[in-house]
Amino acid sequence: MWEKEEFTGKAVDTYVLVSLDFPNGEEAKAAVPNPERNQELVEQYGIEGYPTVLLMTPEGEVFGRSGYTGATPEDYLADVLTQRTEGKAALAKIKEIETAFEAAEDKIPIVKKAIAQLKDLGDGIGGETLAKIVRKGLELDPKDKAGIKISAFTALLASNQATADESAAAAAADPANEHGLLEAVTAAKLNTLRELADLEEFLVAAGTLFDTGKVHDKEVVRDVWVASAFFCKQYLDKPEDAKTWAQRAKDMGDLNDRQKEVIKEILGEDPA
Repeated sequence: MWEKEEFTGKAVDTYVLVSLDFPNGEEAKAAVPNPERNQELVEQYGIEGYPTVLLMTPEGEVFGRSGYTGATPEDYLADVLTQRTEGKAALAKIKEIETAFEAAEDKIPIVKKAIAQLKDLGDGIGGETLAKIVRKGLELDPKDKAGIKISAFTALLASNQATADESAAAAAADPANEHGLLEAVTAAKLNTLRELADLEEFLVAAGTLFDTGKVHDKEVVRDVWVASAFFCKQYLDKPEDAKTWAQRAKDMGDLNDRQKEVIKEILGEDPA
């Protein structure tokens, strides 16, 4: 896409094209001059897969997001134009909340509005701006007198805006998974696994979650159990642990067809 004249010939008239490399191989990773900065960008923009394409303002505010679509250069440019038009309009509305926050003497009501909008935003436009307001709200109320801490962490996690430190703080704020934060943090770890060394940390988190005995989102937790079983068998050579996790996933029920195949294979059951 990037090398085709049909794309670059028109895109450079409107956009500054920037390509950042996030290699997978160990040798290539070792050649990255500033890996810490790469990780900062991954967390800042909620990158979960590659390639990820971000459309953003010169200030770094994202108003569009996509990945590989297989579209022609012409269709891709048309989609970019649509994202630019709709995304900038959505971003402008969120900027209004930011302006109101800066102007308000009592900022907590604006923070609560930002929390509510961020929680429902998903990967939508303006998450970075709303997340900044939510973080400022947490700073303004360190003792949680307004009772926003749990909802703030919930919103940051739901929108993939939580940093590593915020994820850790969220887990610490809900160690028994009473509010579903611990399971959200564990699920986020699953979505951000980068290398084999991360698997052990993920399994520790999964074990801690299981020990709470509480489940808020059955689908999310089931995915964690299945992934734990698969990782133990496929990568960590822990067949007994794999069977334990597989049985936990089976006991939850409602497995999809692919999950059923994985679990049956681990448990040594007849796939028929």
